[in-house]
Amino acid sequence: YQFQQAIFAPQAYYAYRLQRNQEELKKLLLELHKRFLSLGVAQQFIQILMDQHRLQILQGQQPVLEARHREISQEVKAGSGLKVNALEYEYLLAANAFQTAELRRRIRLEKLELMRLMGLVGTLEVADRLQLIAPNLQHNDGDESTENLILEALKSRLELKVADLGTQQSEEQIRLALSGFLPRIGVQGIYSRSSNSFLRYADNLLLGAGLFLSVFEGFRSITEYRQALRMRKLSLVERESRCVAVILEVLRARELYRQAKENLELADKRLQLAQARLAQVKAQIKAGTVPPSVEKQAQAELIMARETLMVTRCVRFLGRLVLNQSLGRSILDSAGKRTQTNPRPQPSRKEKDDRQK
Repeated sequence: YQFQQAIFAPQAYYAYRLQRNQEELKKLLLELHKRFLSLGVAQQFIQILMDQHRLQILQGQQPVLEARHREISQEVKAGSGLKVNALEYEYLLAANAFQTAELRRRIRLEKLELMRLMGLVGTLEVADRLQLIAPNLQHNDGDESTENLILEALKSRLELKVADLGTQQSEEQIRLALSGFLPRIGVQGIYSRSSNSFLRYADNLLLGAGLFLSVFEGFRSITEYRQALRMRKLSLVERESRCVAVILEVLRARELYRQAKENLELADKRLQLAQARLAQVKAQIKAGTVPPSVEKQAQAELIMARETLMVTRCVRFLGRLVLNQSLGRSILDSAGKRTQTNPRPQPSRKEKDDRQK
């Protein structure tokens, strides 16, 4: 029988000092994280209040624009009004409706982001989470519903696969820590040969088996087991947080792409309005009611409307790339075909000459 117990080990002393410094560092990092988190929650809350105030202003403008648009439409039908004025108020109505819908969706996403910052999304049940995200799942983009996009992202994103591997690794760490409480089995074999003639047997073979069990190792095995449990819990929380972050990223990218499509329709209405204004100005110049210099301004507005339409199409293409990235796809999947169906509008010969001047 053999018994050993260390009284003083320099390695254990310095390991204790290192652990104490790490605990102090964790406390400082936790305090710093709390400060940044408090600032983020305050900023998000104030942003929600500001957007709600802007939403009330836009909602108050909508009835006024609708009433004025009805009056202009009646004047056009009666022959006492100009069609370009009706197109102008139609554009203003579409712009106000677009901004109102965009602001409502933004407020919903900001509230969801606020709950994520406060740590409330991870504490909800699955049904409550679906009810919370449901207002963002009302619109479909062709054959791609938002629910299917979220499921695709949860299956394809590499971050979640890395989180799954981290969870599996934490499970292995628990098994490794538990193995410290188990006995170790060993075998031993010794073979020797002697040339001593006085020995009866010159060849000797010694075989043995041993069972080793550590009774007390300074709480090292218990500490490793507790640390492995904490790491497993931390990995589960981190994976949950990444899932929520992926869902929010998909919703933001989805809203960005939808906003770009609606903005494209608004830019098309602006182009139609600029064309109608130019036609009206030409008619007024022909009648002698306005000077010819007004036509240059109308042509400049038309050129600006064409450029705005082109920029809007580029933004829509970029929104599609961002959406593909958030889904874990290749960024060029089904993006090039969509953009080829909308070629850039070509200006007329006269517009080219005016632009060169």
